Amino acid sequence: MKRLFSIPAVVLALAAVVALSGKQDSPARGIVFASVRPEHEGEEIYVIDPETAQERRLTYSGDGKNSNIPQWSPDGTRIAFASNREDEGGRSSIYVMNGDGTYVQRLTPVGSSDYFPHWSPDGTKIAFMRSSDGDAEIYVMESDGSDVVRLTDNDAFDVAYFWSPNSRQLFFTSDREGTGTIYVMEADGSEVRAIGSGSTGGWADDENHMWYLDYPKSLESGAPCYGVMDLEGTVVEEWCGRGLYPSFRHGMCYSTDGTEVAFVAIPDDEISFPVTEDQMEKSEVYVADADGSNVRRLTHNDSYDGHCSW
Repeated sequence: MKRLFSIPAVVLALAAVVALSGKQDSPARGIVFASVRPEHEGEEIYVIDPETAQERRLTYSGDGKNSNIPQWSPDGTRIAFASNREDEGGRSSIYVMNGDGTYVQRLTPVGSSDYFPHWSPDGTKIAFMRSSDGDAEIYVMESDGSDVVRLTDNDAFDVAYFWSPNSRQLFFTSDREGTGTIYVMEADGSEVRAIGSGSTGGWADDENHMWYLDYPKSLESGAPCYGVMDLEGTVVEEWCGRGLYPSFRHGMCYSTDGTEVAFVAIPDDEISFPVTEDQMEKSEVYVADADGSNVRRLTHNDSYDGHCSW
């Protein structure tokens, strides 16, 4: 069963390795993710216990509708997500709900084509992507949906963003220079500067280094090429087809104590590069120790499981 709407392929390519969560101190909670199941059309949001693999469905969007891209708030009480449940044209808006799926509130207008909500570490703001103009721009709003501000404005795709630990900056990826380049800007959209080539992948082992995916090199080599750079763009290490996550694994999200990491992966027997949409439809949710050892597969679904947050 296919998802009923898709984000442009270039957005998936650039956003694939974004850590939608990150290491944050908050109460224990399950892993939320989006899934396509035989019992419903489109995507719905589930929560799964990483120890027992017991699942519970959180959203009921209606026939032919989708709810996806969930992210826990830093305090572990609410989940932000995207859904087209109110729009007949299949365009998503940003919503929030309680951690148990109750009290659903829409934050952005119906039909606004909004995706990828991302809470600031202090929990006061939500960054999101709007693609209503045919490309992808980054916006930010207060956590209650007020004071929406457009941060980027160009004809390129501005995606794959994550917050600095102090909530004062956003790191993101843009193809405004013709290929994926990593930028940083202040939280109000000012002082934009390029850091290095690739697509942002979130924090690495500390808050002074980030993962990235070198997409052009990956296409050239025929295997995913990852690296670690500091916040000034100096490359510390780079490799192709090996490392902490040797397969095409993305959406990494750490447990609240930082000892484990959940991620979405295409099973090894299904993977090739460049990754196709059909392969993305076979993603599953996995969990491992923070160093990449002790990998355990949590979901076993015939179609898509993805966009996890812990």
